[in-house]
Amino acid sequence: MSYEGFLLTPAGRITIEQAQPSDLDTVLEILEEAADWLIWGNVPDDAGYLHRLAIRRVYAGMELGRQLLQWAEGKVASAGRDYLRLDCMAENQALRQYYEQAGFTYRGEVRGEGWRASLYEKKVIREAQ
Repeated sequence: MSYEGFLLTPAGRITIEQAQPSDLDTVLEILEEAADWLIWGNVPDDAGYLHRLAIRRVYAGMELGRQLLQWAEGKVASAGRDYLRLDCMAENQALRQYYEQAGFTYRGEVRGEGWRASLYEKKVIREAQ
C-alpha cells in the first residue's frame, strides 16, 4: 500500500510519498495492518506501524522528524487505529530517547540473530466523529 500526502510546516509544504530504494532524503513507510508480527508478535489489530523513518543530517534540528511522527499519528488515527507502533535498534540510545521524548512508551525488546530491537507505541488521538 502506498501513502501519499503532504505536511504543512513552518518552513512550508512537504510532499510525502512512498520512497523508492534510491530515495535517501526521507524514508517513511507506514504499514496499515499488524503485519509487523515478526517484530511485535501476536498483538491486537489496533495499530499502525512506522518502519524506517530517516532524516538526512543536513535537515537535523528542523523538527522534521517530529512533524513526520505527528503526520503518521494522524494517518493511523484516520484509519481508525488506536496506536502508532515503531521499533529501533536497542543499542541506539539517542533514538530511543528521541521517541520517548515524542511521547512513545517503551513496550519491551525483541531479539534476533545478531540484533536487538526496542519496541515503542503511542496512543493516537482520534477526532470525534
